[in-house]
Amino acid sequence: SSKNDSKTRYFGTAISYELDSLNLITWRFNINETKFENRGLLNSRLAGMNDIIQGYYLKTTGRNTSAAMDAALDYQLTAKADKNRMLTISYRYSTNKDALQNDADISNAVNFPDPDYIQINQQHSSENTVQLDYAYPGKKLIIEAGIKGIFRSNKSNFQYLFFNQASGKFEQESLFSDLFNYRQTVLGAYNAYQYNLGSWD
Repeated sequence: SSKNDSKTRYFGTAISYELDSLNLITWRFNINETKFENRGLLNSRLAGMNDIIQGYYLKTTGRNTSAAMDAALDYQLTAKADKNRMLTISYRYSTNKDALQNDADISNAVNFPDPDYIQINQQHSSENTVQLDYAYPGKKLIIEAGIKGIFRSNKSNFQYLFFNQASGKFEQESLFSDLFNYRQTVLGAYNAYQYNLGSWD
Protein backbone atom coordinates (compact mmCIF):
# COMPACT_ATOMS: atom_id res chain seq x y z
CA SER A 1 0.00 0.00 0.00
CA SER A 2 1.14 3.57 -0.63
CA LYS A 3 -0.06 7.10 -0.04
CA ASN A 4 1.21 10.26 -1.72
CA ASP A 5 0.68 13.95 -1.01
CA SER A 6 1.92 16.80 -3.21
CA LYS A 7 1.62 20.60 -3.05
CA THR A 8 2.85 23.12 -5.63
CA ARG A 9 3.01 26.92 -5.56
CA TYR A 10 3.90 29.19 -8.47
CA PHE A 11 4.23 32.93 -9.05
CA GLY A 12 5.33 34.79 -12.17
CA THR A 13 5.39 38.40 -13.31
CA ALA A 14 6.85 40.64 -16.01
CA ILE A 15 7.23 44.42 -16.00
CA SER A 16 8.28 46.74 -18.83
CA TYR A 17 9.10 50.43 -18.35
CA GLU A 18 9.92 53.02 -21.00
CA LEU A 19 12.30 55.62 -19.59
CA ASP A 20 11.69 57.58 -22.79
CA SER A 21 11.11 56.81 -26.47
CA LEU A 22 14.66 55.41 -26.80
CA ASN A 23 15.19 53.45 -23.57
CA LEU A 24 13.23 50.35 -22.51
CA ILE A 25 13.74 48.17 -19.43
CA THR A 26 12.04 44.79 -19.03
CA TRP A 27 12.11 42.66 -15.87
CA ARG A 28 10.80 39.10 -15.49
CA PHE A 29 10.53 37.01 -12.34
CA ASN A 30 9.23 33.47 -11.74
CA ILE A 31 9.31 31.31 -8.63
CA ASN A 32 7.85 27.90 -7.81
CA GLU A 33 8.00 25.40 -4.97
CA THR A 34 6.90 21.78 -4.76
CA LYS A 35 6.57 19.60 -1.66
CA PHE A 36 6.05 15.85 -2.06
CA GLU A 37 5.59 13.20 0.62
CA ASN A 38 4.91 9.49 0.27
CA ARG A 39 4.39 6.61 2.68
CA GLY A 40 4.51 2.93 1.80
CA LEU A 41 3.96 -0.44 3.47
CA LEU A 42 5.18 -3.76 2.06
CA ASN A 43 4.77 -7.22 3.56
CA SER A 44 6.87 -9.82 1.72
CA ARG A 45 6.82 -13.58 2.36
CA LEU A 46 8.51 -16.38 0.38
CA ALA A 47 7.05 -19.64 1.65
CA GLY A 48 8.46 -23.14 1.27
CA MET A 49 6.80 -26.50 1.85
CA ASN A 50 7.23 -26.39 5.62
CA ASP A 51 8.31 -22.88 6.62
CA ILE A 52 9.07 -19.34 5.40
CA ILE A 53 12.25 -19.16 3.30
CA GLN A 54 12.49 -15.39 3.44
CA GLY A 55 10.30 -12.56 4.69
CA TYR A 56 10.27 -8.98 5.90
CA TYR A 57 7.99 -6.06 6.66
CA LEU A 58 9.06 -2.75 5.06
CA LYS A 59 7.81 0.69 6.02
CA THR A 60 9.04 3.60 3.86
CA THR A 61 8.70 7.36 4.17
CA GLY A 62 9.88 9.81 1.52
CA ARG A 63 10.03 13.60 1.52
CA ASN A 64 11.07 15.83 -1.34
CA THR A 65 11.16 19.64 -1.46
CA SER A 66 12.03 21.49 -4.65
CA ALA A 67 12.31 25.26 -5.12
CA ALA A 68 13.21 27.11 -8.33
CA MET A 69 13.64 30.76 -9.26
CA ASP A 70 14.17 32.52 -12.58
CA ALA A 71 14.84 36.24 -13.03
CA ALA A 72 15.84 38.28 -16.09
CA LEU A 73 16.60 41.92 -16.82
CA ASP A 74 16.76 43.40 -20.34
CA TYR A 75 17.83 46.89 -21.37
CA GLN A 76 17.16 48.11 -24.89
CA LEU A 77 18.64 51.31 -26.34
CA THR A 78 17.35 52.64 -29.66
CA ALA A 79 19.30 55.18 -31.72
CA LYS A 80 17.61 58.54 -32.13
CA ALA A 81 18.68 58.85 -35.76
CA ASP A 82 17.33 55.40 -36.72
CA LYS A 83 14.74 53.46 -34.69
CA ASN A 84 15.97 50.18 -36.20
CA ARG A 85 19.48 50.71 -34.82
CA MET A 86 19.38 48.92 -31.51
CA LEU A 87 21.59 47.81 -28.61
CA THR A 88 20.24 45.17 -26.21
CA ILE A 89 21.89 44.02 -22.97
CA SER A 90 20.37 41.00 -21.20
CA TYR A 91 21.04 39.22 -17.93
CA ARG A 92 19.31 36.08 -16.65
CA TYR A 93 19.74 34.12 -13.44
CA SER A 94 18.08 30.82 -12.61
CA THR A 95 18.50 28.48 -9.66
CA ASN A 96 16.99 25.22 -8.45
CA LYS A 97 17.32 23.52 -5.07
CA ASP A 98 16.15 20.00 -4.35
CA ALA A 99 16.17 18.18 -1.00
CA LEU A 100 15.20 14.51 -0.80
CA GLN A 101 15.11 12.02 2.06
CA ASN A 102 13.93 8.40 2.07
CA ASP A 103 13.63 6.37 5.30
CA ALA A 104 13.26 2.58 5.29
CA ASP A 105 12.28 0.62 8.42
CA ILE A 106 12.62 -3.16 8.15
CA SER A 107 11.04 -5.45 10.75
CA ASN A 108 9.97 -9.10 11.19
CA ALA A 109 12.91 -10.12 9.01
CA VAL A 110 13.48 -13.78 8.19
CA ASN A 111 16.72 -14.53 6.29
CA PHE A 112 16.78 -10.93 5.16
CA PRO A 113 20.03 -9.27 6.36
CA ASP A 114 19.50 -5.75 4.95
CA PRO A 115 19.46 -3.12 7.73
CA ASP A 116 17.25 -0.05 8.10
CA TYR A 117 18.58 2.78 5.95
CA ILE A 118 18.22 6.49 5.19
CA GLN A 119 18.93 8.11 1.82
CA ILE A 120 19.57 11.86 1.71
CA ASN A 121 20.24 13.90 -1.42
CA GLN A 122 20.89 17.66 -1.52
CA GLN A 123 21.03 19.13 -5.02
CA HIS A 124 21.62 22.68 -6.21
CA SER A 125 22.01 24.09 -9.71
CA SER A 126 22.41 27.67 -10.91
CA GLU A 127 22.93 29.43 -14.21
CA ASN A 128 24.01 32.98 -15.10
CA THR A 129 23.58 34.23 -18.66
CA VAL A 130 24.90 37.54 -20.00
CA GLN A 131 24.20 38.65 -23.57
CA LEU A 132 24.81 41.74 -25.71
CA ASP A 133 23.27 42.22 -29.17
CA TYR A 134 23.73 45.11 -31.60
CA ALA A 135 21.91 45.79 -34.86
CA TYR A 136 23.08 48.51 -37.28
CA PRO A 137 20.88 48.81 -40.37
CA GLY A 138 22.30 51.15 -43.01
CA LYS A 139 20.93 52.09 -46.42
CA LYS A 140 22.89 49.33 -48.13
CA LEU A 141 24.74 47.53 -45.34
CA ILE A 142 23.08 45.80 -42.36
CA ILE A 143 25.33 44.67 -39.51
CA GLU A 144 24.30 42.43 -36.62
CA ALA A 145 26.67 41.30 -33.87
CA GLY A 146 26.53 39.86 -30.39
CA ILE A 147 28.35 38.09 -27.58
CA LYS A 148 27.01 35.70 -24.96
CA GLY A 149 28.29 33.95 -21.85
CA ILE A 150 26.64 31.13 -19.89
CA PHE A 151 28.00 30.07 -16.51
CA ARG A 152 26.52 26.91 -14.96
CA SER A 153 27.07 25.19 -11.63
CA ASN A 154 25.63 21.85 -10.49
CA LYS A 155 26.17 20.25 -7.09
CA SER A 156 24.85 17.10 -5.47
CA ASN A 157 25.55 15.47 -2.11
CA PHE A 158 24.04 11.98 -1.84
CA GLN A 159 24.38 10.07 1.45
CA TYR A 160 23.41 6.50 2.30
CA LEU A 161 23.17 5.76 6.02
CA PHE A 162 22.55 2.29 7.44
CA PHE A 163 21.57 1.30 10.96
CA ASN A 164 24.47 -0.31 12.82
CA GLN A 165 23.15 -2.79 15.37
CA ALA A 166 26.39 -2.72 17.35
CA SER A 167 26.46 1.06 17.89
CA GLY A 168 22.70 1.59 17.76
CA LYS A 169 23.18 4.51 15.36
CA PHE A 170 22.85 5.31 11.67
CA GLU A 171 26.27 5.44 9.97
CA GLN A 172 27.21 6.59 6.48
CA GLU A 173 28.21 3.97 3.91
CA SER A 174 30.87 5.53 1.65
CA LEU A 175 30.43 2.90 -1.10
CA PHE A 176 26.85 4.05 -1.69
CA SER A 177 27.42 7.79 -1.12
CA ASP A 178 28.49 10.31 -3.74
CA LEU A 179 29.64 13.94 -3.86
CA PHE A 180 29.22 15.64 -7.25
CA ASN A 181 30.44 19.09 -8.32
CA TYR A 182 30.27 20.28 -11.93
CA ARG A 183 30.93 23.66 -13.53
CA GLN A 184 30.52 24.71 -17.15
CA THR A 185 31.34 27.92 -19.01
CA VAL A 186 30.04 28.58 -22.53
CA LEU A 187 31.24 31.64 -24.47
CA GLY A 188 30.02 32.61 -27.91
CA ALA A 189 30.08 35.46 -30.42
CA TYR A 190 28.46 36.08 -33.78
CA ASN A 191 28.31 38.70 -36.51
CA ALA A 192 26.33 38.96 -39.73
CA TYR A 193 26.58 41.33 -42.69
CA GLN A 194 23.99 41.94 -45.37
CA TYR A 195 24.71 44.21 -48.32
CA ASN A 196 22.08 45.46 -50.74
CA LEU A 197 22.93 45.94 -54.42
CA GLY A 198 19.58 46.85 -55.93
CA SER A 199 17.89 43.57 -56.74
CA TRP A 200 20.79 41.60 -55.28
CA ASP A 201 21.48 40.93 -51.54
